[in-house]
Amino acid sequence: MSLREIKKKIEAINEAIEKRKRQLSLIEQSSDVEQIVKIPLIRNEIEVLEAERRRLVEQAEELRKKMEAQLPKLEAIYRDSVEKERAALAKVHKACRELQARLEELRATVNEAHQSFIPYKNYCDELQVPVKMLHLLEIPFFSQLSRWVSDFVEWCEKTGWKQ
Repeated sequence: MSLREIKKKIEAINEAIEKRKRQLSLIEQSSDVEQIVKIPLIRNEIEVLEAERRRLVEQAEELRKKMEAQLPKLEAIYRDSVEKERAALAKVHKACRELQARLEELRATVNEAHQSFIPYKNYCDELQVPVKMLHLLEIPFFSQLSRWVSDFVEWCEKTGWKQ
């Protein structure tokens, strides 16, 4: 059982004890014999509830101490994981910076190939010889990919995650 669940049970028991104490107080003020007979039963219920509350309080304290003892170890594991995450992200950032440079290089060579194709095509048309088109006209999702990589690199640099 978790500490939160134990605390909820303790709260419920406290409410039940308060309810029984109010009930007992009303009965003790009453002169109704039928109600007065219930006094020992209600007192017994209160004692049982208080015993259960004490048991749960002890259980909660024991669990809290165990959790507090484990907390530094868990924090160390978490911090180690964060460092690994940062290192992995730094590698991805570096790779994306390199990819960004290669994408720009590719964009430039595609433009260059297209620009050099135009005079070639014009000569082929004038000479009425078949045009051999060997360059890329477009790369699917190239603009989107470039934008995503740029956005990621920018995010890393703005947030300080690049290290």
